[in-house]
Amino acid sequence: MKNELLRKYLDDKEIYKMKKKIGWGETQGKALTFDEIVKFGVASIKDFQFRDIEFGQSNESNINNNLVKGNVAFELGAYKRALDHFKLVLEKDPENKEAWFKVGLTYFLLRHFKGALECFNKILSFTPELNYALIIKGIIVEELGNKDEAMKYYKKAFLSDLIEEDLIMAFDTVVFCYLNEQERVIQILDTLSRKYPKNYSLLYKKGLILYNLERFKEALDCLNKLLKYEPNYIAALFTEANIFEELNRTDEALACFDKILEYEPKNHRAWFLKGNILSRLEQKEKALESYNKAIELKNDYLDALNNKGLILQDLLKLEEALEIFDKAIKLDPSYHLAYFNKACVLKQLNQNDEAIKFFDKVIELNEYDIDSFYNKACLLKEKGEFKEAIKNYRKVLELDDEDIEAMLGMSVSYVNLENYKKAIDFINKALKIDPENNEALELLNKVKELEEISG
Repeated sequence: MKNELLRKYLDDKEIYKMKKKIGWGETQGKALTFDEIVKFGVASIKDFQFRDIEFGQSNESNINNNLVKGNVAFELGAYKRALDHFKLVLEKDPENKEAWFKVGLTYFLLRHFKGALECFNKILSFTPELNYALIIKGIIVEELGNKDEAMKYYKKAFLSDLIEEDLIMAFDTVVFCYLNEQERVIQILDTLSRKYPKNYSLLYKKGLILYNLERFKEALDCLNKLLKYEPNYIAALFTEANIFEELNRTDEALACFDKILEYEPKNHRAWFLKGNILSRLEQKEKALESYNKAIELKNDYLDALNNKGLILQDLLKLEEALEIFDKAIKLDPSYHLAYFNKACVLKQLNQNDEAIKFFDKVIELNEYDIDSFYNKACLLKEKGEFKEAIKNYRKVLELDDEDIEAMLGMSVSYVNLENYKKAIDFINKALKIDPENNEALELLNKVKELEEISG
């Protein structure tokens, strides 16, 4: 049953899984057009905007729309189409790093190395020490035949101290997945490790690439070797925690976060991620303590505020939850998750008119938010505004033409408008997808009885 009340925050790992699950080009065996992919994929792509790197992209809608469409085309391998969209972004925002980055990657994949080199030189003009740009520049220079010069860039990137190293390097490994250059980078790291055996960060970087390749045992071996030499290597502990979560070894993941907090009691991200695990384990009060600690250390931590609000909602402390979501909205008026979750709390408090206003706000921020359309439709149906409910259920079905609950909601709305034929049509569509659906079968019998009574 669709959870109408909760929208859990997705961390980067979960978004990566979602992104892989979409399949980029197919859903349930049905081929999709480009525009359909935009509709199906846009929510996860918008979330997957490398937010931890803080690119500072413009909020103009035409820029965001072209970024989204460019990202979709890129994922589908429609590289020339992707270039068209990213170049439109750069016409409006010449310093948009994400667009420069994707143009550079696209040129690389088209084997247009000189064009790619220009793009990464541009990125490095904004941020000269950006590791992933240095690494890719090295790969490009090597492809152009200058291995010695390439090694200079590799050394500068891999031997430097990283800023927010676990986040930046995780981003780097996503880059390598796009370029399919993982083995080349592992070889470079092995070469550098032999030359600089006491530079333990090289072990970390290799372990992180292995983690992103889902070679978890090799990754753990690499990271454990590093932690034997340097037990307080925080980034390695973060990565081990991620691996243990992948392997459903939650106790070991929690132990990693506890170890991080022994060394760095003020690490707000460790408190936040620990809270996420405790929340998934249904240890609500302990999760709340972790989120409170994260917020105490970083009072504008939007994701921790959002998750704290969800915990308070779970604990039925609804007024407190509203206060938290309001605080998140005040900090960032474009933070759509807070609007959505506030709407859900208002719905739970039977303040349906107010809830609809906030679902509308989410839709204003993200026209593809299927959950907001669905929840709004349900509330309109409860209010007896059946024609408006049908419009919103129809929006849901435009985004997901196999959403059974929307079909049944549409059917109930048509029953209330005494349009039994339409009601039966939508029930039959639902039963075509799930012939054993008891709710649909019971509703079908009731509608047929009403149709007979009405003559």
